[in-house]
Amino acid sequence: MNIFKMNQIAFPQGAGGAVKTRPPKAWSVFPPGVARRRRRVFQVSKKPGNASILLISFLTYLIGIFPSMVYALPTGGTVQAGTATIDSPSSQLMTIYQTTDKAIIDWQTFGI
Repeated sequence: MNIFKMNQIAFPQGAGGAVKTRPPKAWSVFPPGVARRRRRVFQVSKKPGNASILLISFLTYLIGIFPSMVYALPTGGTVQAGTATIDSPSSQLMTIYQTTDKAIIDWQTFGI
């Protein structure tokens, strides 16, 4: 609290008993009786394109956070017909060697 506010509290009528007057009204651009429009801090978009851009940006952000989910490999592969070998040295790499022109591989999980 500054000294001026303390003075107003201690001497509400002002120094020497003078009557406190109101400051003059501020000048307004709007004529009397016309309501002012308030600006919104967060405006709702009226264009449907902005919402789709926001959604696509958010989904791209999520893909960047969880890259292992995007590049998930199928698991539990067994060769049902033909001749093929499945080599998976790591969780991020899988190589399928097929020696016949046709092969059928049954996967336990294959999700995208």
